[in-house]
Amino acid sequence: MVQIVKGLYKTYLKKIRGLSLPRDLIDYAVKINYNKVVVSNEGEKMTYGEIYKNSLKLVNSFLKIGIKKGDKVGVMIYNCKEYFEIKIASYMLGIVLVPIMSDLNTEDIVFILKNSNVKVFVYDSDILRTKIKRIKKETFVEKFVFVTKLKKKDSYDSFLSKGEIKKINVKLNSEDLSMIGFSSGTTGKAKGICFDQKIWVNSFYNYFMSPSKMKMDKLRVLHILPLGAAGGTAFLPFFFLGTENYFLEKFDASEAVSKIVKNDIGIIFVSPSYLMEIIDYCNLESISLNLRRVIVGTEPISKEKFKQAIDFFGPVVVQGYGMAEVLPPLSLLSAEDYIVNGRLQEDKLLSVGRCLKGVKVKILNEKNKEVVFGKLGRIILKSSTISKGYWNNYDLTRNYYRRDWFFSDDFGYLDKEGYIYVYGRKEDILKKNGGEVIFKRPIEEVVHQYPGVLEVYLFCDSSKEIICYVSLKNGFSIKNEELINFCNKRLEKDFLPKKFVIGKIPKRINGKIDRVKIERRYFSK
Repeated sequence: MVQIVKGLYKTYLKKIRGLSLPRDLIDYAVKINYNKVVVSNEGEKMTYGEIYKNSLKLVNSFLKIGIKKGDKVGVMIYNCKEYFEIKIASYMLGIVLVPIMSDLNTEDIVFILKNSNVKVFVYDSDILRTKIKRIKKETFVEKFVFVTKLKKKDSYDSFLSKGEIKKINVKLNSEDLSMIGFSSGTTGKAKGICFDQKIWVNSFYNYFMSPSKMKMDKLRVLHILPLGAAGGTAFLPFFFLGTENYFLEKFDASEAVSKIVKNDIGIIFVSPSYLMEIIDYCNLESISLNLRRVIVGTEPISKEKFKQAIDFFGPVVVQGYGMAEVLPPLSLLSAEDYIVNGRLQEDKLLSVGRCLKGVKVKILNEKNKEVVFGKLGRIILKSSTISKGYWNNYDLTRNYYRRDWFFSDDFGYLDKEGYIYVYGRKEDILKKNGGEVIFKRPIEEVVHQYPGVLEVYLFCDSSKEIICYVSLKNGFSIKNEELINFCNKRLEKDFLPKKFVIGKIPKRINGKIDRVKIERRYFSK
């Protein structure tokens, strides 16, 4: 029944109301939420009507300097209300956003700005304080606009003030390019991924087709993940629902918890590593949190950590599945899946849920033949949220986008009930022994079971031996020999790490483990 009601609502919005472009959804949301607070951060409050007016001013400021539909605008700022304004303005005018991760080095920033032909670059002056001179010198950007809390010439506020509050009519269609999102580069060189207008609307409607239930009161969201990356994939659904939005510039567990408690936050969207840091901090300080929804994404969470999250927050934890090239939600695992007749179904916590309506998944072997249930293979997907391809890279696009399917680098399997189990990416294959593929996840799942383990990362050294980095919860200490003995009893010989390294595991700004930094640190010793 829930699915039928949501299906009718989707039909009403899309067919009857004609909401088939992101700007249509924005206009409708502003109309019904005009006087509601949309941004509430550090004493600053803005209503939906006020942020809409600012977005109109931004559109007209862009037009004054010759920026038009199809032009590229780069954005490198922390989570803030300005990001909302820029996002909305891009949907209104049809400009192409190019979000850039704030922890990239100067060389990568220059590459992205040049490769995507960015004309205007909006950046945070604190992020690029020591890098901006080189960026200005080595790129072809025509206009630089910096975000700052101070009143300065050429600042974002100054640029915004030059625009009128005037709605403009730009002819847009669903196939128009709306964003080039460069992958985080966790597993190699960042690639530009092309998103058209309709992909955001399709993703928006997929959220409404989720069978998961959520109390609709206390719709206050704390944005922890960067809005320019995974954190921005839920922008339209949150905006449409009339949420009140709070921001975390850079992740810090104590600051995140403080904002959640102080502002009575109801929803957070986090990576597994950030989630465990929040729980660890709360346990240390004896703090409890009352959230309506905890969405975990960016990479699979271990079964043990999923259990700990459910124990801490209750059955409000949801794991979503998506990827840079295919917008979420593709599948969701929620309490309706992992709690049956009041009992926790632990095996289900290894999965990322079942496909949502309209999403299809197949598992292929090395010969691209579909395999039976329970058999491990390459995951390919068909969804209305598949991106258009890789920017300026026809060969790569042809290899991964085939006949309406996206051939991902994820490996996993399907069970007979249709649940998807993700083992990891191609880069997560540690080694082959006698033809057997060894993935990190089964080993990580065992290490996570050891008391006091917070995070785990595995890789192979130059002799193809498995090295395991482990970070610990507050107040715990572990000896190397203890972990070795623990794993000896639970893992086969070929799966045993040769060495454990105890220490803090570095992370990217998007909450993912910084693989490059860990391995560089290890091999440089």
